[in-house]
Amino acid sequence: MRRRALACGAAVALALIAPAPAGAAHGQLTVMEDTTQLLSEGPDARDSTLDQFKALGADVVKVRVEWRDIAPDPASSQKPGFDATDPAA
Repeated sequence: MRRRALACGAAVALALIAPAPAGAAHGQLTVMEDTTQLLSEGPDARDSTLDQFKALGADVVKVRVEWRDIAPDPASSQKPGFDATDPAA
């Protein structure tokens, strides 16, 4: 009888300290990021990664882009096709 009471008490204690399941809001977005696969590994890796994100139900894809990778080369002999002094360009 005493063992049964201890077992029940232990079961109740475990149930009380067990973590509750995560509850996401219905409007919460799923965000995925893998900048290396999306920008550095080539078009096949990019397409495969985007397909995986879509299959997983991603709502947003985040990509970190370094300005130095897309900015015009300051040593270039050609002028960029936009006004680099205009922040809105």
